[in-house]
Amino acid sequence: MHRLNAGRRRGQALIESALSLVAFVLLLLGTIDAAQFFYLAHMLEARVQSAARVGATGRAADEEIRNLVLHGTTRPPAGANPGLFLEARHVRITREGLGTDAARLTVAVVHYDYPFITPGLAGLRGARVVRQSVPIEPLP
Repeated sequence: MHRLNAGRRRGQALIESALSLVAFVLLLLGTIDAAQFFYLAHMLEARVQSAARVGATGRAADEEIRNLVLHGTTRPPAGANPGLFLEARHVRITREGLGTDAARLTVAVVHYDYPFITPGLAGLRGARVVRQSVPIEPLP
């Protein structure tokens, strides 16, 4: 009878350990997901803001503004991968009120999907819009 209880206790400990490990791994993946999401959101907002500032001077073409958002530089190396899960189709650049005092440049990242890695969240796609609108400075 003593051996039967010892075997059950080992089996119980194994099951409890497995359940605890699963919970820990899910918590760890969720933490990594959250940290990466906030990092990418910050980087994306910084790039959009920088691109809008450069574009507001009127000295940057749309392609240079787009490259600033995608690559962090106006002239990326040939064949460079944008990173941040971005593609050129995500970046929208609009100019409104040209020739007036109310001229504005808007740089936006639309349909930006962040792929989660945590099971259960992996099927979700967080569509995020980042937009920065600035007045266009008149050329001297």
